[in-house]
Amino acid sequence: MRVDRAVRKCAVVLALLCAVTAPAAAVAAPATVPAPLRAAALTADEDQGSPEPVSEAARAAALAEPAIVVIEVRWEGYVRDRANEELLDNEPVSATTRCTGAGVGHEGYLLTTRSCLEQATVAREAFQQIVDRRVADGSTAPSDADDLLTDLLEGATIGIHPNDPPERSITVRRAVTDDEPMPATVVSVANRIDGDAALLKIARSNQPVLPLADDSDLAAGTELITMECPPEGDDVTGVAATTDPGDRDGAGPVRTQFRTGMVLEDSPRVVVEPTEQTEDPIGLAAGVVLTQDAAIAGLVDASLPVGDVLVDLTVMRDLLAEAEVDTALGQVDRDYRAGLDAYYAGRYGDAIARFDTVLAIIPAHVQAHQYRDAAQGLRDAEGGGEPAPTDEALDRVESWLNGRSWTLVGVLVLVAIVVFLIHRRRPPVASPAVTDAADSAVTDAADSAVTDAADSAVPDAADPAATDAADARRTAAADPDGAADPDHTESSERAGQTRA
Repeated sequence: MRVDRAVRKCAVVLALLCAVTAPAAAVAAPATVPAPLRAAALTADEDQGSPEPVSEAARAAALAEPAIVVIEVRWEGYVRDRANEELLDNEPVSATTRCTGAGVGHEGYLLTTRSCLEQATVAREAFQQIVDRRVADGSTAPSDADDLLTDLLEGATIGIHPNDPPERSITVRRAVTDDEPMPATVVSVANRIDGDAALLKIARSNQPVLPLADDSDLAAGTELITMECPPEGDDVTGVAATTDPGDRDGAGPVRTQFRTGMVLEDSPRVVVEPTEQTEDPIGLAAGVVLTQDAAIAGLVDASLPVGDVLVDLTVMRDLLAEAEVDTALGQVDRDYRAGLDAYYAGRYGDAIARFDTVLAIIPAHVQAHQYRDAAQGLRDAEGGGEPAPTDEALDRVESWLNGRSWTLVGVLVLVAIVVFLIHRRRPPVASPAVTDAADSAVTDAADSAVTDAADSAVPDAADPAATDAADARRTAAADPDGAADPDHTESSERAGQTRA
């Protein structure tokens, strides 16, 4: 019985260990925390132990930032006359344009403007290289440089000849991770008459996305937020006349900034009047315009004195529908947004749990690392210990158990079989009372057998004295107290005299 109890205890301990230790193995270890990109947005009020209050615009920018990308389009080729295909220079030219874009499908789909992909965007910078060469070799006077550039813009093109088509390479850098640029392909572009939009794709899954807003969200007077990436180095309007993007001194992580504006007109095109007027564009082309819920209201198509003209939502919807893009928020987006809401609400334990879920899918998620560290610091400042179990945490545990219930059942069944086999193969053990009775019975049977054997071994002609002695011993054994029967003794003596 003691062995059975010990085996059962071992089985229970084994089952508990299986249930407790398995979740720890399923949780991926956090990656190295990248350098903060927006420390100002994560500072805390040391006296109150809470994050600084943020505006609706700042919150929308924080929600959208993981889905923002920088798209680099590099052109390279020989310049020819557009009319007769005559080669105008023996050396190729190259130029790169950079634009802002946004994730719209968690399978790697991105939205940007069609003009970002067109050669005309880099034509001035590319043809300027030919002008500089001719001025340098003396074939063109410096005073004629501007006229030469104008002529090239009107009548030249890059790589029109079939034997030397221009090369266009597209790479994407993401705000969500600080990794190397990755190639992108063009899925489709909108008709020029319909609007300035294009759909790209990178070979990544589980990507952060932004949903499209409803037309009703763009009524006149509505505040919108424009997310864009600031120029880098010598960029002014997003175009750099470099022969190779790698020539720049360390591209570094994607940085974002935002500005606000009000819907000035909502028909036929949405026009957003900036809250603060600026003389020049302050970010790369194709800024992503958002509602306060971080839904895409449009892309900046053109910047006019009255405001930014947006690409119509219908154009973008058509591109996504044609490519059958699933625009629903993925698990990464839902957990990240819930984590931010918990962070700004002061529920730091819930925020940490949500950001950990995000990091389990995208370990290098820059913003999840930043806000998780900020939440951890604020919770520690409050003197909090381990996060208290919440409904969300319990839901995660329940979800984990549901996914592994058959594994636990299998382990328990296996343990039960082992216990049954051990119990069946071990012979039963008798109780002490039964053992004593059995020992007594065996002793009595042995004594009886010895006595009978001794009697049978004495022949009839044996010495009468020996026979009498044996009778006396048997009598004494029958009367352990030594009080022999007098009648029996007297008859024995008479029998002995008669035989004599």
